[in-house]
Amino acid sequence: KTNDVTAVPAKQKYTVKKDGTGNYTDIQSAIDATTSGDTVLVSAGTYSESITMKDGIVLYGSGYETTIIQSSLGHLINPGDDTEIAYFTLIGNSTNGSFPSIINLDGLSGDRDVHIHHNKLVQNCRFAIKAYSSSDKIDLKINDNIITGESLTNSFYSVVIFNFQGLESAIISNNVFQDYD
Repeated sequence: KTNDVTAVPAKQKYTVKKDGTGNYTDIQSAIDATTSGDTVLVSAGTYSESITMKDGIVLYGSGYETTIIQSSLGHLINPGDDTEIAYFTLIGNSTNGSFPSIINLDGLSGDRDVHIHHNKLVQNCRFAIKAYSSSDKIDLKINDNIITGESLTNSFYSVVIFNFQGLESAIISNNVFQDYD
C-alpha cells in the first residue's frame, strides 16, 4: 500500500535592500525567486526597473515616502493574478511602447484579483492604471492611494488615470487625485 503525501511549501519572505544586506539588491530578482503565497519586502531606496510579477505574490515597500520604483521603459509594473502592491511611490516616466502605464493589468488570467493600496502613483505616462482588452474578468481593489500628475510632461494627446475594460468588479475608494491641470 502506498500513502500519498502532498507537501505544500511554506510561504517565504524575501527582502530587497540596495546595500546588499537583504536577500536581493533588485526587486525583479526577488520576484523571480518567489512562488505563489510569498512576500517581497522592499527596503527604502530608489529602484530603477520595470517589474513583471508572478501570480500570488505580495509586494510591499517600506512606505511611499521612502521606497520608489521608477522606469522609463514601457509599463512600470505588470502584476500577476492574485497579487498585492502596497507602500511605494511608483513613477511611470515612459512614453515608449503601446500606451505605457504605471500598472498594466492587460493579459491577466486565472484568479485575476489585484489589490493596489497605500501607494503614491506619479503619472508621466499615458495611463496610471490600465486594464484594457483583457478577455478575462478582473477583480480590482484600488484604495488609499495618492494619484498625481505632478510631473506630467508627456506628449500624449490625452492622459487617462484609469482605463478599465473587462472588469468584473472594481472597488475604488479613499484615493486622492491631485495636480491634474
